[in-house]
Amino acid sequence: MAENVPQGAAFDRSYKEETSFINHVPKTREEREALRDKDKLEKVRLEDRKGCYYKYDGNSEDNILLPPQNSLAYQDDTERFYRDFAAEEYGRRLEKKFKDDERYAKKRAELSEREVERWNKMEREYVENEAKAEALQDSSAAKRNASSVNYNVITLKYANTHGGQLLKYEDDTIRYRATLRGRALEQKMSSVEYDLLTGDAKIDRVKVSDKPEPPVAS
Repeated sequence: MAENVPQGAAFDRSYKEETSFINHVPKTREEREALRDKDKLEKVRLEDRKGCYYKYDGNSEDNILLPPQNSLAYQDDTERFYRDFAAEEYGRRLEKKFKDDERYAKKRAELSEREVERWNKMEREYVENEAKAEALQDSSAAKRNASSVNYNVITLKYANTHGGQLLKYEDDTIRYRATLRGRALEQKMSSVEYDLLTGDAKIDRVKVSDKPEPPVAS
């Protein structure tokens, strides 16, 4: 029965004889080896196909599947069968790093320019405020609002005027007289030149500063 089987029916599972039974012709050793070997399997399939082993190698104008060389879709065999995946991945990472560095540099430049503009704006505002303050100090309103004391009521610093220097002289004179009284009291505490409790020489605990000089009116 196997001798009457047409050629190629061994690979056709839909083949039926005139009987109602489905007969499968046993595969030969070469056929079984061909199913295990990729190259032999491809050769068998090429042999059974309509064009057999023929490969169409026409011009790009005739073959719609082959783009022309001046097209963006064209790619030669060297590029199509390029298998150095490590180098390709390395190149992709370098390209990504270059784009990231370029984006970061642009961002830094924008932030730096924005920061410089912010500081310039603050400096302009400071100069304008100083000019306004000087203008107010020279105006009649500032004279009407002048303090009646010769010192700053907030910082307690002496005013940079003759009245402020005179007030400082008066305060220094009061402190100078206080040190003189302290020195006199210390000297009158005992008539001897040593400490009665320890027997050591007396120590001047009160330091007397120089007598302040009155300011000169300018």
